[in-house]
Amino acid sequence: MNTCQTDALWFKNTLANQPLIEALKAIKLVVFDVDGTLTNAGIYIDDQGEGGRIFSVQDGFIFRPATKAGLTLALMSGKNNKSTMHRGAALGVPENLCSVGILTKPEAIHKLQTDHSFTPAQTLMVGDDHLDAIVKKTGMASLFACPADAPFYYQAYADIVLPRAGGNQAARLLLDLILYIHGKHFDQDLITQSLAL
Repeated sequence: MNTCQTDALWFKNTLANQPLIEALKAIKLVVFDVDGTLTNAGIYIDDQGEGGRIFSVQDGFIFRPATKAGLTLALMSGKNNKSTMHRGAALGVPENLCSVGILTKPEAIHKLQTDHSFTPAQTLMVGDDHLDAIVKKTGMASLFACPADAPFYYQAYADIVLPRAGGNQAARLLLDLILYIHGKHFDQDLITQSLAL
């Protein structure tokens, strides 16, 4: 089975999970961890120190349409790095929705929810490690999603395990799914046709 077939099968199986679909219909705020979720977890280090990260163009392409469709997207990194801020700006994520150096994500997400009038039931956390999973554990998000290369115990805890690794279109597939469920995907008909094949 090739990657596209795996993605399509995952999409179909997820759509068949009615309780999950109902929970995803309520989602309005999607918070993305950065390292290991929007990147492959690699960091360039040179003689000047930390040099940057690689982000997926495919992941990035879906951000503006998702925002236009009414989702609020936020980037939140435990590391204090400029590359997250630069990437957020390139994707059209407002500076107040890009947070770096955040070691207590539940508190930071609670502030986002308060500032933007969202509830935990409307919040989805996407990440690959402890700082991300704890957001759901503390009740600040109703759903937790992780990429396919997250440690096994976070995959076991997650409501959604994406079929792609971090930085390899995992975020794209998730936002494709949410937009499709909301009936707001820019290629709604193409997805419907492809799922019927």
